[in-house]
Amino acid sequence: MFAIKTESIKSYVEAPKSLLKEHRNLIALIADNGNHFLAYGIVEGTTLYIDLDAEYEENTLSCFINKQGQFKLFICELEGYDYVGRIIAAYKSYEV
Repeated sequence: MFAIKTESIKSYVEAPKSLLKEHRNLIALIADNGNHFLAYGIVEGTTLYIDLDAEYEENTLSCFINKQGQFKLFICELEGYDYVGRIIAAYKSYEV
């Protein structure tokens, strides 16, 4: 199972209560570096909630990490990356 290093934590965010009813082991990441997952509603700045307990499932949007600690989203396994967890929710707020 993936464990995040305490020194890697930049800030904390609240998770919607509805997520916490079914998922107990979550991390949140902020999407950056491009808009490659528009079909999933994910744009730069979107908060992604990742279930660390969810088993890997092919063709399901998941989070992976490499040895340098860089996270990457993908729908299949990537060479040089380890599976972290499955994306279960994405949240983006806009100022108007």
